[in-house]
Amino acid sequence: MKKYKSGATCKNINFSSDGYTLRGTLHLPAKENPPVIIGCHGLLSNRDSPKQIQLGIQCVTHDIAFFRFDHRGCGQSSGIFEKVTSLEARCNDLLSALDTIRARQDIGDRIGLFGSSMGGAVCITVAAAHHVDSIV
Repeated sequence: MKKYKSGATCKNINFSSDGYTLRGTLHLPAKENPPVIIGCHGLLSNRDSPKQIQLGIQCVTHDIAFFRFDHRGCGQSSGIFEKVTSLEARCNDLLSALDTIRARQDIGDRIGLFGSSMGGAVCITVAAAHHVDSIV
């Protein structure tokens, strides 16, 4: 766990989706029960892209939590990219991330989604069928 001088923390979180182990990082501000944004990376990216990291850093400065994760077959998550990558699989990964975040006691009930490239398509697809408060 990494601590910022503001009191914010950065925690690694493992969760599962369809039997795959996914790896994520939660940027958590010092504020109690903050709103959260879940970041959904693009097709050939991962949670450690400069964009995802900067979003996490900037969100905590505004008392917003940010959860970035590797989809199956990407970054440090399990699976072979060429065999496990599809829109449906990525949507299932995001739904599992939503469930993981909603189960936490240190996050408020307001959730937004941020997606870039294919991650944007995933966010739009998931938001159409499941309640989220905002989408970018």
